[in-house]
Amino acid sequence: MARPKKSGLSYFPLDTDFFDNDSRIKILKARYRADGIMIYVYLLCEIYKNGYYIQVDDDLEYIIASELGVSVDKVKQVLN
Repeated sequence: MARPKKSGLSYFPLDTDFFDNDSRIKILKARYRADGIMIYVYLLCEIYKNGYYIQVDDDLEYIIASELGVSVDKVKQVLN
């Protein structure tokens, strides 16, 4: 029996030099510490789980905050 067709990815590669080569990641880490990195990786997981994009609406900030246990204000800051 064939495997069911999946719309997203089961995994995505994350380079071991993730923190070293991209100044945007360094700035994210410097401004928001672990929360910023966690929100970034969460977004990557959500994007790749469903394909290659996510639908952004007014509730996304609240969903991310609830899932990760951070404040909505922190999520808004990171997204901006």
